[in-house]
Amino acid sequence: MYVSDVDVIFQLPEELPTAFARMSTVVPSESTVPTTSSAYPDLCLEATCAQYHRRIMGICAMGNTVFVVRTESREIEMYSNCELTGRLNVQLTGQPGWISDIAAPEAYNCVYAGGHQSTQLHRVDLAISEHTTVWCVPKYPAGLSVTQEEEVVVACADKAMIVILSPADGQTLTAIPLLRPDISRPKHAVVLPSGLLAVSTAGPLHRIWLIRRSGTVERFCGVRGRGTGQFYHPRGLLPFGTNQNTVLVCDRGNNRLVAIDFEQSESEVLASDIGSPISLAVDILNRRLYVGQYQGDRCLLIYKF
Repeated sequence: MYVSDVDVIFQLPEELPTAFARMSTVVPSESTVPTTSSAYPDLCLEATCAQYHRRIMGICAMGNTVFVVRTESREIEMYSNCELTGRLNVQLTGQPGWISDIAAPEAYNCVYAGGHQSTQLHRVDLAISEHTTVWCVPKYPAGLSVTQEEEVVVACADKAMIVILSPADGQTLTAIPLLRPDISRPKHAVVLPSGLLAVSTAGPLHRIWLIRRSGTVERFCGVRGRGTGQFYHPRGLLPFGTNQNTVLVCDRGNNRLVAIDFEQSESEVLASDIGSPISLAVDILNRRLYVGQYQGDRCLLIYKF
């Protein structure tokens, strides 16, 4: 479905297309972080780094260390205070042989790297001479994240499925089939504080879905487009804000970051004019938001909040 005459769509899955709700003004809420007139932190661009000719595929953060992966590369770049501090080489097999996304749990001192267009998920142990263990996942691991319990969340694009893995041994804890026929090729998934999952899809419906672990759709937001409240190839997600079901979205095709509050049925553009943002990471202690650019300067943007 493509709708061009509404600003934003927040809809329950059972509702008819005519039951669209137009966005209301965002109401500020109490927060422990600085806010502007909205319920979200004010983002101030602090620095850029990691500019390179290859496009960024994914980023993640562990403390003040940021990990970056790119197209046509098996390397994981490591940055601290905008300086390149090292590279890890992941021994991928098959074609095309580069890393699709990356995630890092604090407790296990490791990083997870997905094999682009493959069934491989690599666990790289940072404490034991970069020892790598290969886990098998449904094809292909397009997006990775970790939960508050350090579980690994994998969006398997070719199988229309989200799997949640044990961080210790890679065993499947939960397999979540995306049951609706109009949900295809999930690009990223995160578990929100409420326990529900936010999932981004980029075609034919360019939407953000709120989904239970059973696979049941609670709500969805957006339609394909370039206007207010619309998305075009949404990609990376990050739990964000003070409410239980708030998520920050890389609206990649529209070159902006959009915050969605499913509880209040509201959304807001927090940053724009970004060269195709594809991935997000946050350093809570130092109050920094990292954004990876797929296009443009193909660098890492660092926002202070």
